[in-house]
Amino acid sequence: MPLSRSTRVGHYEITAKLGEGGMGEVYLATDSKLQRQVAIKVLPESLAANAERLARFEREARLLAQLNHRNIAAIYGVEETKGVRALVMELVEGPTLADRLREGAVPLQEALTIARQMADALEAAHEKGIMHRDLKPANVKLRPDGVVKVLDFGLAKTAEPAAGSDPNCSSDITVGAATAAGAILGTASYMAPEQARGKSVDKRADIWAFGVVLYEMLTGRQPFEGETISDTLVAVLTREPDLDEVPASARRLVRRCLEKDRTQRLRDIGDAMALVEADSTAAVSPAKAKRYWLWPAVAALLAVAVTVTTWLWLLPPAVVNSITRFYVDAPTGTAFNYTYTGTAISPDGRALVFRVASGTGASSLWLRPLDSLTARPLAGTEGGDFPFWSPDNQSIGFFAAGKLKRVDVGGGTPLTLCDATATDTAMTGASWSRVGIIIFGGADGLRRVAASGGVPVLLARVRGSRQETGHGFPQFLPDGRRFLYFIRSRDLKNQGVYASSLERPQDAVQIHATDRKAIYVPDAGRGSGYLLYTQEQTLLARRFDPDTRRLVGDPSPVTAEVALFPPGFHASFWASESGVLAYRTGASDAPRLTWMSMDGKRQSETGTEDFYTHVRLSPDHTRAAVELADRAGNLDIWIWDFARRVKTRQTFDVKADRYPVWSPDGRQIAFSSARSGVLQVYRKNVDGGGQEEQLTTGLYNKSVSDWSRDGRHLLFVETSQTTSEDIWALPLEGSRQPFAFLKTVFIETNPVFSPDEKWVAFETTESGRPEVYVQQFLEAQNPRGASGGARWQVSNQGGSRPRWRGDGKELFYVGLNNSAIMAAAIRTVGAGIEIDAPRSLFEIPVMPEVRSPYDVVADGRRVLLLERTVSQSTPLVVVMNWQAGLNQAR
Repeated sequence: MPLSRSTRVGHYEITAKLGEGGMGEVYLATDSKLQRQVAIKVLPESLAANAERLARFEREARLLAQLNHRNIAAIYGVEETKGVRALVMELVEGPTLADRLREGAVPLQEALTIARQMADALEAAHEKGIMHRDLKPANVKLRPDGVVKVLDFGLAKTAEPAAGSDPNCSSDITVGAATAAGAILGTASYMAPEQARGKSVDKRADIWAFGVVLYEMLTGRQPFEGETISDTLVAVLTREPDLDEVPASARRLVRRCLEKDRTQRLRDIGDAMALVEADSTAAVSPAKAKRYWLWPAVAALLAVAVTVTTWLWLLPPAVVNSITRFYVDAPTGTAFNYTYTGTAISPDGRALVFRVASGTGASSLWLRPLDSLTARPLAGTEGGDFPFWSPDNQSIGFFAAGKLKRVDVGGGTPLTLCDATATDTAMTGASWSRVGIIIFGGADGLRRVAASGGVPVLLARVRGSRQETGHGFPQFLPDGRRFLYFIRSRDLKNQGVYASSLERPQDAVQIHATDRKAIYVPDAGRGSGYLLYTQEQTLLARRFDPDTRRLVGDPSPVTAEVALFPPGFHASFWASESGVLAYRTGASDAPRLTWMSMDGKRQSETGTEDFYTHVRLSPDHTRAAVELADRAGNLDIWIWDFARRVKTRQTFDVKADRYPVWSPDGRQIAFSSARSGVLQVYRKNVDGGGQEEQLTTGLYNKSVSDWSRDGRHLLFVETSQTTSEDIWALPLEGSRQPFAFLKTVFIETNPVFSPDEKWVAFETTESGRPEVYVQQFLEAQNPRGASGGARWQVSNQGGSRPRWRGDGKELFYVGLNNSAIMAAAIRTVGAGIEIDAPRSLFEIPVMPEVRSPYDVVADGRRVLLLERTVSQSTPLVVVMNWQAGLNQAR
């Protein structure tokens, strides 16, 4: 309802109209009691006429009135006069940020000053549980004294559709009730992807909008533009922002704010400005920097400069060794995968290879020349891990599907060098010598093979007398004969980095006692070099003489906060012979053991320092069987008792014991163990009585996956030479002869029985990405593993690791990118089944590297999961000439 001059709303007298928008009209008014000017916003009639929404609005206004922050425009109250409902707010003088942006991009330092105050305002609101949900330049005021004020906190969520055709204004719309499913709230250009899809939103939607506003300030244009609202929303959902125009010092912040997957997005706005490099002025171009020069100061300094220049002219030229740092992000549409193992730098320091997962969920190795802005995938490296370079920089070795392979950087089909199924992936790693020998690690020791391929030979065997449990991370020294490698041991004094040689591998000498890998880097022009290793999360460099095999002098810090894999061995740093260093920062990646209800509400967490890598619930849901790594990094099986809040160890072998599943009566567990050289299936009583029984034999790793409800069969996944991962069934009665349930050229994995044993749910890469299927379980299966049973696809946009509800009427699985728990209803119809369209239950990041990161109670109301605590979007930090920053005392 329009108001005229001199109209009174409560004790406020209207003096002028200031503007109007989707939330109503705004007027200038005078407070007759306090004799101050205020802003009066008259609410839309559609809102004022709805008693329920108006009551909620008033409750929210009272909450917002509690916000007392210098960067938030205050709300004084809600008034009503003759049916007119109005909001009384602080009057903020000065232009809006939208007005300022009409003049073009904002200089970096000015933009960061504005952004810092915006972030402070958002942080204050978020701490009280208040979201803005319509942050945009028009809602940011710039006072003449430099103070920034954010307007309209929390008001966008009560807005109704507004007329108009401007794609930046007319999109302040709501479809249906504000709390209804399918609501679209906010301004199109600033909407987060989840907001544009009408999904529920949280404070991360504000963080997205903050990133868009910051991008617009720094570049003078919006990152997602379209001719219509629909075009703009499509851009938000599908297009990646072009960050080339964003100053380098702010690029990381903008990128973290504009992650489309909100689980990968910056979680807290209070951390935003910490992502901006301290010396942000270095990113300002010379042309822009001139604006800030103060000419009187220039004149005063000129005389000093002449004197200094004359003095410097008389000195000999100095050699400048500058350190250069920059970030390398995952390619557009991908995310880094296996961030502790899937990276390597070429010996000449000119290229990186790293493992990423695409939008389809498939992972492979990508090559990024450091003199290029783009990376490209290496064909045939799907599932590849632990990459390493040839000494001539022309080939890359890697492990995939139980094989050691190599591929030329120029392209072509990878060459399989040898079988590597006996390796323990927690202890792999390889090195390629100048004379064409490759050595690689494993649970049984170090092996060597010719770079052209052949039968691998055990070079150094683990020693039981020293409680060794694996060898890994080998690295040839410059002479191509001697090498360093890591020995894992339960006796921690025997654990660390050792030096040995091809001629006398048994004469290994411990160089450094540590629980992580180390890397040797030569120092050009000197006989010695540096050993890089971690102490806590600090990366240190210490002189190392390869001839005497001794460390010399004191260590020097290189960088802090290197990301570490909690169970040990893996640390996220890599270095080349030429002095190029790459690393990732981050905290411990230990997952939380978390109970969630199916509506996404967190019920409880297990707050321990333990690093779980597998979880399966007992049939009565009172316990969970988990994998747990000890200090030496060895995996054993433990039982977690929820009522007593204690865990009990079940296996004690020095080799890895993994993948426990429960018998239907809860008295036994079946598991896989590497104690016989490769993973075989075992079973044992949970109460400790009786002997552990080995159930399978053979040459290839077998990962047990499920135990049928009738107790008659186990399902396991075997990694074969020719067909990668296949699904097998093991009868526990009669001949106990395993038979192939599904054996094709594709990866079939993570099978689980339906409660009535008639169906098996599993995942396969047959479509090009992991998808979940259900197939009949035929006990008289074709011995060659042909797909004899009927099959139905469950997931439609990628899926993995299915779990059945106890009545068999619903199937759960992990959605694409390991960020959501999905579900689909299933009904038996005659001899077949019908499956409803999958739905997302809740979004939460789970551990992608493990076979069983969650389990579901029989009634389907709760889920126990391993919740990921560290983002996979952290970029690589690349440092050129890092040695220049060391303490050079020798």
